[in-house]
Amino acid sequence: MQERKFAIGIVFIITLIGFLPLIVMLFHALSGLEYEKVLELFAKKAIVESFFQSLLLSAFVAFTSTLLGTALGLLFAKTDFIASKLFVSLLIVPLLVPPYILALGWIDIIGVESVLSGWLFGFWGVAWVLICVYLPIPIVLSMLFVKQIAPNLENMAKLYTDEWGVLRFITLPRIMPAFVLSFLLLFILSFSEYSVANVLRFHSFSLESFVRFSAFYDFKSAMLLSLPMLLVAALVLLIERLYVEKNLTKMKTPQRINIIKLSKKQQLFFSVLLICFVFIILLLPLFSLFSHVTLQSLALAFDKALFPLMNSFVYSLSAAALLTLLGFLSAYVISFKFLSLWRFFDGGIVFLFTLPATVLGIGFILLYNRVWLDFIYASALIVILAYVGKYLALAVKMSEHRLQQMPSSMLEAAKLSGASWFDTLRYILIPQSKKVLIAVFVVSFIFSFRESTLTMLLYPAGHETLSVYIITQMANGRPEIIAALSLIMVLSIVVPFFIFMRRKVI
Repeated sequence: MQERKFAIGIVFIITLIGFLPLIVMLFHALSGLEYEKVLELFAKKAIVESFFQSLLLSAFVAFTSTLLGTALGLLFAKTDFIASKLFVSLLIVPLLVPPYILALGWIDIIGVESVLSGWLFGFWGVAWVLICVYLPIPIVLSMLFVKQIAPNLENMAKLYTDEWGVLRFITLPRIMPAFVLSFLLLFILSFSEYSVANVLRFHSFSLESFVRFSAFYDFKSAMLLSLPMLLVAALVLLIERLYVEKNLTKMKTPQRINIIKLSKKQQLFFSVLLICFVFIILLLPLFSLFSHVTLQSLALAFDKALFPLMNSFVYSLSAAALLTLLGFLSAYVISFKFLSLWRFFDGGIVFLFTLPATVLGIGFILLYNRVWLDFIYASALIVILAYVGKYLALAVKMSEHRLQQMPSSMLEAAKLSGASWFDTLRYILIPQSKKVLIAVFVVSFIFSFRESTLTMLLYPAGHETLSVYIITQMANGRPEIIAALSLIMVLSIVVPFFIFMRRKVI
């Protein structure tokens, strides 16, 4: 009974933070709905074109990134490639930094009036940047699923075929859930990404909604334009629940796998190929952008951005602490099924993550823009709570994966010895999950630190973050200052990440 009350309390807190803003937004969008105005809005050619362009862009980015990332994940996890850890670490970097920084780097390389500028400023430029940004997701997921394949199954297959046959007929079918999950995640992330489209002047559907809300203060149109994005997110979640979720719940501790031996020529070939690839997608745009940075511009940028930088650290650390706590407790409720509606709770948390940040931001404004909630709306609390609502799914899934790996015998022994559910949580589950909790904290910090869309919509006057400050400087700031600010942003994220990577926490 006590654990049920505890579970209800956790669900209540998450409802207040994440679900209630969405409910309020839907209520405002659908109340007093005039169908003529709705039809008039969605009949506009620019809106219809932006919607289908965004769908096409998202599908292209998702499929291309998933295909390439799965191939790289197989190379890193399934072969004895000598530099796997190095290249995985490097390829993760684009996901850590705000996407618009890579876009700025490519603008610096190609220019705004060159022969290739027509390619960059439009569909293909946005697609290229998003592919570079989201490529690490299918790499990591495919590596994780490869390590779930039982070695005995592959050993039996070797009686009938060679190693490449085993890869084709056993390994690839077994990691198909990773392929589908990667595609769905990348599709919804690409569909909701607005900053790259804004920098590269691509008329995306998420940008249309953001502009109507932030530039024209047309709340009603912005909310109505959020409804198709809600439907897309719901469809993606439905597919994930029906096909992928049952495979994720079966995942166990990664086990020893059969490795494919590469010849020296193959090692050299893949090394040269990946060096060129990493140089193109990561080093080239960043080095080109940072080549404008001088000690003077860096000092000036640091002086101007000191307050936004401190805000970014304070808000991100606060959100990371809340995400670590609430994520682990929510995963505890879901993993041990304390409530009969645990599936809906789990699905709702994932749904919040799939939502475009614009939709969630509008919900937070509509909920907290009240006199008696001014202590939240006019302070940094609204930004921190928005980060928690948006990225709770990351913390929950990382914690849930660890809880599912706990030996059942350990928990049964605690129960037989008379330990309560709280004692089990305090003395067994939390101590056994310390490393994962640190990893959750770091990942939550990174994603909160790089977040720009939610912050742009919600931050009160005088509470801007470094990400927001960089975006505002893009309008009329000096190139060397923008480059220096971007360098500060990248170092603030990448340095802590590699420190924890070095300590094998992540």
